[in-house]
Amino acid sequence: MTFCRHCGYSVYEVSGYSLTIARVESKSDLELDAIKAELADLKNMVKKLSVSQYSHSRIRPRRRSLTPSRRTADKNVEHKRLCWYHHSFGDKASKCVKPCAYFLN
Repeated sequence: MTFCRHCGYSVYEVSGYSLTIARVESKSDLELDAIKAELADLKNMVKKLSVSQYSHSRIRPRRRSLTPSRRTADKNVEHKRLCWYHHSFGDKASKCVKPCAYFLN
């Protein structure tokens, strides 16, 4: 109840009316609450992903970068039997070093 500062009477006593105040939630209030809840969930998900990504990137060992020719040489046994010139230049190699398993067809 609200009282007048000057006379001390309550608003009810002066007006004779009963005041009832009710909070009416509109559809937009409910939608706003749902959006706030979803935003909080998204923030938590981003935080978890950031922490997970950070810890994953720190644990992963670094690999030495290989040139494409070295990657294929490591995978292919036949290339290991070739001299560097035939491995690098193929048919155009002019300085073959023995032992080399390169055979021109």
